[in-house]
Order: sequence, then C-alpha cells, then structure tokens
Amino acid sequence: FVPKALRGVAYVDEDLNVGGRHIMEPMVFARLLQEARVRRTDAVLDVGCATGYSAAVLARLAGVVVALEEDATLAAR
Repeated sequence: FVPKALRGVAYVDEDLNVGGRHIMEPMVFARLLQEARVRRTDAVLDVGCATGYSAAVLARLAGVVVALEEDATLAAR
C-alpha cells in the first residue's frame, strides 16, 4: 500500500506521503477503528482511501466496504 521507497518505514508510527496524500499513522488509525467498533454487520464508506490500506483493514472488520478515491493514479497503486 506504499511505494517501494517507503516500504522500510511502512510500520513507523508516522503519516506517510503516498503521492500528495497521506496514509494515517498506524496507532491513530488503530485507535479510530477501535472507537468505531466496526462489526461484521456494518457497511462502511471509506472516502479518500488513497492506495486502499484503510479499505483493506476495514474489509477484515466490516461486512461491506465501499472505498472511494478521486485520484485514479493513486487508486491504481
């Protein structure tokens, strides 16, 4: 979900720039997910999903995930 140049720091607890957008730092994202209490019966709308990391994580928790990304190049990654 990150460019090859950033793979070595993919799990560092910092926001990562992925082509003009940022993937949220893992600890903050995890805390948001924890507070959201997403369940298998939930449908989730992920707006601005960038490379799809958040959508992939949400797909493990929710029954349905709709991920939207306006930047076609970023979404293709």
